[in-house]
Amino acid sequence: MNDPATSADTSAAQAAQRICEITLDERTVLRRSALIEQERAAAIADLLKDNTFTPLSGRGGPFNLHLAIKENRLVIDIRTLGDDASEIIMLPVDPFRRIVKDYFLICESYYNAIRGKMRAISEHLSDLGFEPTLDPGTPLMFHVAPGQPRVALADDEGFDDAARLSPGVLLRPLWQDAVLPSIGFVVGPGELQYLAVVAGLYKLLGVPRPVLVPRASLTLMEPSLRKHLDRFGWDLPDLAAGAEVLGAKIGDESSSIAERELEALVAEVGTRFSAADADLRESDQAMVGPLDRARSKVADEIDKLLNKLRNSRQNRQGTGMRQVRRLCANLRPRGRPQERVLPILPFLVTHGRSLGATIVEAADPFGVQHGVLEL
Repeated sequence: MNDPATSADTSAAQAAQRICEITLDERTVLRRSALIEQERAAAIADLLKDNTFTPLSGRGGPFNLHLAIKENRLVIDIRTLGDDASEIIMLPVDPFRRIVKDYFLICESYYNAIRGKMRAISEHLSDLGFEPTLDPGTPLMFHVAPGQPRVALADDEGFDDAARLSPGVLLRPLWQDAVLPSIGFVVGPGELQYLAVVAGLYKLLGVPRPVLVPRASLTLMEPSLRKHLDRFGWDLPDLAAGAEVLGAKIGDESSSIAERELEALVAEVGTRFSAADADLRESDQAMVGPLDRARSKVADEIDKLLNKLRNSRQNRQGTGMRQVRRLCANLRPRGRPQERVLPILPFLVTHGRSLGATIVEAADPFGVQHGVLEL
């Protein structure tokens, strides 16, 4: 029968035979590009995970390993945790050169695969009629220094401090999901468009991709705005044309048919009165005065009516343009979806706290179409 104390001591000794930390000599182990450093960090993490390490010398652990290159040799300095004593193993570098060369070739193809995958996805989306929102050639990593603007790193460019690395827009979602995996990601139209471009990189880089759940998308519409839309015979998508284009559709500055008819009537009345005036001057001079007064009165009345018609048209066009601008400013501000520009606070002030419940009730959590909530 085994002694429990002896078994415990044996288990503790076995648990101590492991590597706790691996460090690289900053003077002799060159830093490479951001992605290679990322791969190097991942390799070290894999080595440390659930490892068992027992030197042939029989030394007890746990251990810290320090790696350096000296005189064309790989120097492995084995240090016992909490003890200054160390054991050094030196290996020639030449046998590793082919492996290192193949590794860098793999890394280069790795970068090319990322770029190529991005280009293929962007071209495919373009063929389907979508406009890709990301440039496949955008930097993958940035170096950020305190008080300085971030600096883009080329794929094969080295850096000084891994803690100052920041992923570019292409790698940011993958970096996030690799560090903090999530089951689902509720996204809006902009995020969905963006993630459609980088989606192919998840499988390529071995990062589990969360399920993308489109969030409910609504435009809040006041009753007066609905009346304006109905008056013009438009719907929400029509506002994407912009206020100036829509304003041109509601009428131009030319006169109406009634105005043109009255203008023609003024000219004809003037011609007829002139003919009557010429005849009366020969036949009955006493009637010339009354004729002039009648001509002036008729002309004044027609002119008043014509001015009213012109003012009515101009007011109608001016009001219409103001209504068009109000529609665009409230339902399609800056040419973008309302929810991307306008805050919810003014709506809450107008409609009260119950608006929140109304929006939740109207929103379809599984719908992919943009909705309109008439308040």
